Amino acid sequence: MYRRETQKLRIITRSPAFLMVLEPHAEKRMLERDVTRFEVERVLKSGPVLNIETDPDGTERWRVAGRDDGGRRIEVVVEPLPPTMVAVVTVIRVG
Repeated sequence: MYRRETQKLRIITRSPAFLMVLEPHAEKRMLERDVTRFEVERVLKSGPVLNIETDPDGTERWRVAGRDDGGRRIEVVVEPLPPTMVAVVTVIRVG
């Protein structure tokens, strides 16, 4: 688990100005996997960062794990845009 990044994500999501932007791909996957915006936001506010991918240009994508309303595991991939924003890249249902 990436503790430092998880702490950064908490700071972003707990800001009164927090903004979560859904990329078109993420919206498509959410519909296919029956995952709501509320569930995604809850995962981002409470789940740990499990993995980090870094593009050659330095852009980071964080994979955050959590559960949907039915208790099934989901993972949300975001591009953090501090200080108060994340772009949701995709949503994955695990298992």
